[in-house]
Amino acid sequence: MTDKKVRKVFIGCTDIASLIHDFTVGFKANGVDVFSMVFERAPIQWGQCDVELGALAPAPSPDASPTEFSAWQQHRAALLQAVWDRAVDECDTFLFIWNSFLDDYSDIIELKRRGKRIVWWFMGSDCRWKAAYDQDVARYGIAPLHYDATLTEADLLPRLLRLRTAEAFADVVVNTPSQCSMALRPYLDGLHSPVDITRYPHVPEQRERPVLLHAPSSTEKKGTGEILAVFDELRAEGLSFDVQLLDRLPHEQALEVYGQVDVLVGQLGALALGKQDRELMACGKVVVGGPTSETYPQHWPASCPAVPAMRVDELRTALRELIPDVARRRELASRGRAHIIDRHDPKRTVGRLLEAIEGQRTADFVPDFFRHHFVPESPEFTELHNLGITLTREASWYRQYIAPGMRDGLLF
Repeated sequence: MTDKKVRKVFIGCTDIASLIHDFTVGFKANGVDVFSMVFERAPIQWGQCDVELGALAPAPSPDASPTEFSAWQQHRAALLQAVWDRAVDECDTFLFIWNSFLDDYSDIIELKRRGKRIVWWFMGSDCRWKAAYDQDVARYGIAPLHYDATLTEADLLPRLLRLRTAEAFADVVVNTPSQCSMALRPYLDGLHSPVDITRYPHVPEQRERPVLLHAPSSTEKKGTGEILAVFDELRAEGLSFDVQLLDRLPHEQALEVYGQVDVLVGQLGALALGKQDRELMACGKVVVGGPTSETYPQHWPASCPAVPAMRVDELRTALRELIPDVARRRELASRGRAHIIDRHDPKRTVGRLLEAIEGQRTADFVPDFFRHHFVPESPEFTELHNLGITLTREASWYRQYIAPGMRDGLLF
């Protein structure tokens, strides 16, 4: 780590929740220039990115000839090399979301060799592993993850490689407790992700007969079936409300819908609120979902106006009380935008990150679950976990935070 000021940052290479735009706003507000690239862009993402590789080199059709496919691969590789050359030439700091330039992350080692600073911002499924998550949250009486049950060693390997490479070589790692049960290295709190408030219309009115929004990016992961069943139960009880379902609309269209609803029911089983929850709060809407600080030990601000509801019974109770209580809904809606400004302002959020990059801020969390409690799934998985540990063992922080020894087949 160094106290040298950040001058220009590269951001890539996957745009999750339109974070590249939000980070760009935050860095520029702090006087830092940005160069950004994504491999592909989904319609639900928005905001400018300097290079979208998929648009410059569209994938060939399935019936393309081997010659055409080879030509496309060469063209794409040349474009990626040009982006790399420009980024290395212009940028002193690299912020990676989900992936870096190369699948084996050897570019991270090369960037460190060239004296670049690296930040890795983890998002969830890029580092979360069901076996570790389930064991971790069981200590707090929380149900296991309701998806990813069929994952194998082949699924673990890329997550381990990504996580351990970042832990070994990054200057700053950003994560949250609910997604990093495999973490070894101390990290900054990723719940402080930036939100560009100027993008969101503030429409805090609440109807007597509310419109409930559910807009899952994944019906399996968000618990859509159970949420819709709760809606049916409450209708059968005589509660008066409407439901708006969205299916991965382009962001501009989604914003129009956000202004027309009253309550977001985003997902079940989540130990942290997501980007969509923050967007609806920014619009002045009531958000139902997520835990309380007593449920799970994250830095959950008391000012957050979200109504906690992780389980089906909690969702049923919360909506049964909220739907007829328009006064309470109005009070919660009135607090949402102020909360987002206070906790997710891009200039302030990126300012914290810059302090960490420049050596003026220490980690928020020191993980201990993987070192002291995690039990591997089988000997085959144990071998992979030990391989991952080996990647980090020579890192400067390792001896300070990881006590040597063997436990349950894991060699630390």
